[in-house]
Amino acid sequence: MTGSRRRFIRIAAAGAVGLGAAGILAACGEDDDVVTAAPTAQATSAPATQPAEAMSDGGVVLTTIQFGDEVFARITNQGDSAQDLAGWQLCVQPAYWGFPARTLAPGQSLEIEFGTGTDTDARVYTGGRIGPPDPALGNLALYRGGNFSNPADIVHFVQWGAGGLGRASVVVGAEIWTAGEFVDAGPLANGGRLEYAGTGMGASAWSASAG
Repeated sequence: MTGSRRRFIRIAAAGAVGLGAAGILAACGEDDDVVTAAPTAQATSAPATQPAEAMSDGGVVLTTIQFGDEVFARITNQGDSAQDLAGWQLCVQPAYWGFPARTLAPGQSLEIEFGTGTDTDARVYTGGRIGPPDPALGNLALYRGGNFSNPADIVHFVQWGAGGLGRASVVVGAEIWTAGEFVDAGPLANGGRLEYAGTGMGASAWSASAG
């Protein structure tokens, strides 16, 4: 973080109920398949034989990644029911951050901000344990559990600048991304934005716009 710039991840998802301990950090390398979730949140993995929810299935999805002085990602609950985020993980390559225990209901928002502070119903702080994504090259992944090599645990994903980054093989196995594809990062350099169309899968469901 530079100067007084505040960088955060905003989650516009199914509302926030209850607070938990701060999320944890783990390496995002190919050999680090399982991590422990936040102290008050027990990670549970879906069976390996079940694919992750498709982006268009109406669950919790990533919808926006904003770059520039204020960097945030937004996820939205496109379903009709509340979602318990206990054990969920957000990956900004090469690190994971575990959500504190809370339930998100449709229409409510939660902000995850880089840095330190006191958690509230509307905002939690990572303590600087996960950094903002790089606009030139990277990916962002949302997991419902801590078995990162299991396609059933990954919920949503976007990749820009190049293909084959991080756990690209996992999202291909989950049938939510196509091997080798990525979103053009050119417009993102100076405060650009990535936006999800709301339905569909893969890079074609995302658009990049300049700031």
